[in-house]
Amino acid sequence: MRVAYDLRPLQLPGAHRGIGRYTGQLLEALRAEAVELHLLLEPHLPVPVEAASTPRLLLPRRCCPLRQLGWLEDETRSRWFRSLPVDLIHITSPFDLSLGWPQRPGPAWVATLHDLHALDTPLPGWRKLLRGVYRWKWRKLQSAARLLCVSDVSAAEAASRGYPREQLDVTWLGVAQPAAVPSPSAGQRLMVFPAWPRHKNLQGLIRALRPLGSEAPPLLIAGQVPDEFRQDMDREAGELDLRWTGSLSDRQLTEAWGSCRGLIFPSLKEGFGLTVLEAMAHGCPVACSDLPPISTVAGEAALLFDPRSPESIRGAALRLYRDADLRSRLVELGRRRSQEFSWRQTAAATLASYRQALQRKSGD
Repeated sequence: MRVAYDLRPLQLPGAHRGIGRYTGQLLEALRAEAVELHLLLEPHLPVPVEAASTPRLLLPRRCCPLRQLGWLEDETRSRWFRSLPVDLIHITSPFDLSLGWPQRPGPAWVATLHDLHALDTPLPGWRKLLRGVYRWKWRKLQSAARLLCVSDVSAAEAASRGYPREQLDVTWLGVAQPAAVPSPSAGQRLMVFPAWPRHKNLQGLIRALRPLGSEAPPLLIAGQVPDEFRQDMDREAGELDLRWTGSLSDRQLTEAWGSCRGLIFPSLKEGFGLTVLEAMAHGCPVACSDLPPISTVAGEAALLFDPRSPESIRGAALRLYRDADLRSRLVELGRRRSQEFSWRQTAAATLASYRQALQRKSGD
């Protein structure tokens, strides 16, 4: 089986971190399964270290100066995609307009559906013009041989929008276990990561904690956010103690897991909730939304709260911050829970989807 694997989410600075993590970790797991991989890469972008020792398929050089037109550029490359010497193409981020994806590829192709936020989330300013593009791309996804959904929630959303159920597969994500897990930290801050986009609900967390004033748990807000959003949240916070880290490397993120008192994850909507598992794997106690699939991923290893209720958020944050016995219990439960999700299992499910896609293609 020869697979062209889209590695562009790892090339583009600012790409969604979770999708990049998925793309890189699944690549490593598929290598171990003896799949003949060929990596789709943009020639003008940095080559990720993950591309070492794997054959590369360099796309024709881009001519569109605007990153938002990547989807249109892949449309113009359709003849090139049809000529690829592979059996199957795997598009790992079909809704990233900067990357694009083949609209009329010759080989069979599959795509990974992380979520459908692009179809539902209000877009600010001129980006409202992109709503029609997202809907057009969703219609194009109907021609994929299989749609790989990262959770039951993503699959249900796709089915509710008319995607053929017989072409949907659920391929739960995994988590890489660190070589060494630090001892539970008695750090002074609760960590929020990621804080952007807006459905991560940092604003809801701040509004829940604001009545506590200077008595509220101090927050470490990790990851890159737009300057305007940060300024808005600083104004909203009042007396709350917020510390912003900006963008973090993998090493810096590992250090942050080990130095914070716990992770609070108030997201209103997720395709999977990989951050919760990564925190658990690194020995960081977690309080998170009780909405699926986040609650499904967390199981009984996290303190759950209603992300739409300020009282519920505030109560969970205070418990996580003040109760050392609770944190110790969550650390142990979290480590066990994270070990139930492996990229090897994700790779096996992905390979099964590849085979189904090729069978459908041969049947056509």
